[in-house]
Amino acid sequence: MKGYVCLFVLLVSSALMAQSNNVNSEEEAVLKTERAWLAASQKNDIATLKSIIADDFVGSGPGGNLLSKEMITGVPEGAPPFDKSTLTEMSAKVFGNTAVVFGKLASTNPADPTTTRFAMFYAKRGGEWQMVAAQLVPVPASNDTNGE
Repeated sequence: MKGYVCLFVLLVSSALMAQSNNVNSEEEAVLKTERAWLAASQKNDIATLKSIIADDFVGSGPGGNLLSKEMITGVPEGAPPFDKSTLTEMSAKVFGNTAVVFGKLASTNPADPTTTRFAMFYAKRGGEWQMVAAQLVPVPASNDTNGE
């Protein structure tokens, strides 16, 4: 009887550890997709942007304007929208086939040194994470370093 209890505890522990590792790997997969989105934006890689951003995407830009996939992927030739930007303070939370990434997008462009806080929402479709919604909020310069 003691052997069955030990086996049961071992099986439950293994299942919980596997589930925990899966969540961590899913969070990392979403963060990887977020980094790929920025890299594609910086290179004006429209094909990659179209694969990351869902057809039914909806968002709100830092100026309060509504964003659609067509607006983001219809960028004319020239400077990409996030040419000199970095992602910082990123964290992901996965809820089944849905995830949210929070973080900062900091422009390192000397002509426009802005910081934007964001929440990007993802859905897992066809085994891949796709951006389905976004909220970008400008951070006033006075609040840029203290987390407010």
